[in-house]
Amino acid sequence: MLRSLVGSEMCIRDSQDAQEHLIAEAERAITGLESSKDRVHHLEAANAALHCKLQTAKQQLELAMAQNEEVDREQRRKEKDEQEAQWRKEEEGLTGSEVYALQKKRRKQEARLVKAQMNCSGELLASQQEAKTSQDQIADLMQEVDKWKAEARESEKRFKTLKKSQEAQAV
Repeated sequence: MLRSLVGSEMCIRDSQDAQEHLIAEAERAITGLESSKDRVHHLEAANAALHCKLQTAKQQLELAMAQNEEVDREQRRKEKDEQEAQWRKEEEGLTGSEVYALQKKRRKQEARLVKAQMNCSGELLASQQEAKTSQDQIADLMQEVDKWKAEARESEKRFKTLKKSQEAQAV
C-alpha cells in the first residue's frame, strides 16, 4: 500500500512538472509572438516610409522629365529663332523681290528636306518589306530543297533495291 501511494505521489509530481513545463513553453511562445508582432509593426512602418519615399522619387522623376522636355522645346525654339534671325540678317539690304526669291528658295529647300526624310522613311519601310519577302522566299526554297533531298534519298533506296534484285536474278 505504501509503495502504491508513493507511486501515486510521483505521478502527481511528474504531472505538475509537466504542467509547469507546458506553462513555461506557452509563456515563451507568447513572448515570441509579441516580439514577432512588434517586428511586423516595425516592418509595416518601414514599408510605409519606403512607399512614401518611392512616391516622392516618382514625382521628382516625372517633374525632371517634364523639365527636360521643356528644355528640349526651348532649345528647339531658340535654334529656330536663331535661324530666322540669321535669315533676316541675310535679307537686310535686299529688295522685296530678292527677299521673296530667297524665302521661296528656303521653302523649296525645306520641302526637299522633308521629302527626302519621307523618302528615306518610305525606302526603309520598303526595304524591310523586301527583306521579309526575301526571308519568306528563302524559307520556301529551303523547304523545297529538303523535299527534293528526301525524294533523292528515296530514289536512291529504290535504285539500290532494284540493283540488288537484278544481281540476284543474274546469279
